[in-house]
Amino acid sequence: MLYVFLGAREPRIQHEAQVALGLTEGDDLSVIRLDGAGASLDALVEACSVVDMFSARRKVLLTNAQILTSSNKETLTWLATFTRDGSEAPCDLAILAYLDLSDSRSRSRIESFRKLEASGANVRLVRPLNERDALQFVQRRAQRQGVRLEDGAAERLVEIVTPDAGLLAQEADKLVTYAGFTGTVDVAAVDEASATIGEHRRWDYINAVSAQRPAQALGVLHDMLGLGAPKQMILSDISTSMRRLATAKAIQDAGGNEQDIGRKTRVPAFRLRELLGHARRTSPRLLARMYGELVRTDLSLKSTGGAGEALLEILTARLATPPSSR
Repeated sequence: MLYVFLGAREPRIQHEAQVALGLTEGDDLSVIRLDGAGASLDALVEACSVVDMFSARRKVLLTNAQILTSSNKETLTWLATFTRDGSEAPCDLAILAYLDLSDSRSRSRIESFRKLEASGANVRLVRPLNERDALQFVQRRAQRQGVRLEDGAAERLVEIVTPDAGLLAQEADKLVTYAGFTGTVDVAAVDEASATIGEHRRWDYINAVSAQRPAQALGVLHDMLGLGAPKQMILSDISTSMRRLATAKAIQDAGGNEQDIGRKTRVPAFRLRELLGHARRTSPRLLARMYGELVRTDLSLKSTGGAGEALLEILTARLATPPSSR
């Protein structure tokens, strides 16, 4: 069987591949691991041909598949043939192609992998977590290690860390260790451990921008940058908040109610009231102007390396400064 996982390079995509192959933590005896950045197609074929001494079928995990398929055009053809062999295939193979699913430049590469579905491959797009999925993600990760994360505790953890799967995995593991690999973690425990987690609450930033407090917004931004938060992740978080704000505003203007907004924006209940207040205070003209600033910064950030911090500072100042003060 061939499993194909397309998405960002983060722990969640690795975990999904391990689950598909039926691997457990530390299960190295029944799996051959290859890196497409250095391995050849011949090495992949050889790995899939090895007879496993410990189980009925060999398991092979290939990371950086996007590099191998780019360097050797015959790789996709071989993968299609491998998949069509079905039960006759010599092993179970999972490949991870690290691609930005939101970038139009990745579209052709994504489609080339998705064509493997016609041969019988199981192709999965591992998209970034939304907040609801993030809650389930951290709870499942803690549960697999013997710790129950209460709903409120999961909400607080996602609020502090953001829905970035890589950061959530790290911090959920820290909480599990903090709890001693047993028992239940509640909101108070997350708050107590938040100094160890070391992440500024992203809502502090969004609230400061919405309240038109540039000094406070810049202060939170500098804290996040100082803690090593990826610049693109910060911008993505701002974009998500802007989309929710625009959606809430449109529903309000159309006469919709709180339930309609909650359903459309998928904002956790404990943050919905805050979003409603932001939407009431934001005019359509200001919202359009903020969107323009966001798009310009996104384009500049993708084409500029060293100026990332300055671009985010400029964006923050422009978003948080009242129009009459500019």
